[in-house]
Amino acid sequence: MRLLKVIFRNGAVFKDDVAIDFTNGNSVRKSPYESDTLLKAFKLKTGIYTQVLLGFTGLNATGKTTVLDMLSVVAGVLFRHDSLNVPNIQNRLVKVISGNKPFEWEVFFLHQDQVYRLKSEIIAKITANEPNNELKFVYQEEILQEKKFSSSNRKTLFCFEKTASSVRSQILKESPYLQEDDSIVSKFKDIKEVVHPLGLKTNINVAAFRGAPPEFFVNVFDPNIKKLNIHKGKDGKEESELLFKNQERKIYGGDPSGLLFFLSAGTIKGLSIGPAVLNALKYGGYVFIDEIENHFNKKIVEWFMELFTDIRTNPRGACLVFSTHYPELLDVMDRMDNIYITKRDQDHFCTCVRYSDIIKRNELSKSRVILENGIGGTAPRFHDLQSAKNFIADFVRKGE
Repeated sequence: MRLLKVIFRNGAVFKDDVAIDFTNGNSVRKSPYESDTLLKAFKLKTGIYTQVLLGFTGLNATGKTTVLDMLSVVAGVLFRHDSLNVPNIQNRLVKVISGNKPFEWEVFFLHQDQVYRLKSEIIAKITANEPNNELKFVYQEEILQEKKFSSSNRKTLFCFEKTASSVRSQILKESPYLQEDDSIVSKFKDIKEVVHPLGLKTNINVAAFRGAPPEFFVNVFDPNIKKLNIHKGKDGKEESELLFKNQERKIYGGDPSGLLFFLSAGTIKGLSIGPAVLNALKYGGYVFIDEIENHFNKKIVEWFMELFTDIRTNPRGACLVFSTHYPELLDVMDRMDNIYITKRDQDHFCTCVRYSDIIKRNELSKSRVILENGIGGTAPRFHDLQSAKNFIADFVRKGE
């Protein structure tokens, strides 16, 4: 199963539709000077590729995390059959569902030579029977369509106008055991791809890995680590072992949370997202990382990206979906159709635009276009910066 395109409607943060295309908008070509192992995009058939990197950038509070949250929710529903009211999903829906209109997503995905279109309408309701009138999310309606992928081309891939539909209300008559917060796509049972949703928030950095990471992988983040292991002790409680190469005895052997006092934040984060990255590369799937540059040296971020753009490490076309505040990271990306810019419009609503829909020249430095406000709304306004600076200067002067 692969995501091809996701469209969100009626969200609280975005006034207009948000369309994220996982397929190529531009041609995929290699020059004779590029490595044979370079994976610019993963080929599904002639003319149709899926992205192996998908990057989002923009100013603070312009919707980057919200877009990643919603993509993560959709991936969880499709790949893991998550219900709307499991905490990981519910906490994200609370941020985007508001108003009288149902929140909608329209998802195009590929599964076993069939292309599907799923349109879901989600509403919030107060459950009077639950303690404290608990807020619940349910599907108001869903529509599912399918057609042969082998008979589709780039122009017709997302066209379902003449395709029969399966409607949730009708499916419920045939399958009355379907829960109101479970999607009709839960009928797909043979899904092989893995998905690692947003689990590591930027302000929380804990040792989420378990076991003993290989020494070669640990040394990417800290070459001084000789042994690191998190496991259950004899009493059933989790404990950890840490030994450095320049020490003769074990440094730490207590609760894993104590590792934060001995390991850098980058090491903790790297080893926590590492298993998710390795599983996605091995089996295919999606890894979502918000603010990928947090705690990492730029070269390590580029190394993570290179794992997805090398056919030797990514033979199944796994996709790394990330956000960043530093557009310089986007300069290492060969393509323009896998970059999205978030910004706010004149009414202060967030918008999300595809970089390649605005900028047509690939020879331009992506970071310069963004930092120099070539798209508009991608750099802080000089007036705001100067006004804040003047206020601070006045505050400091009065303090004297």
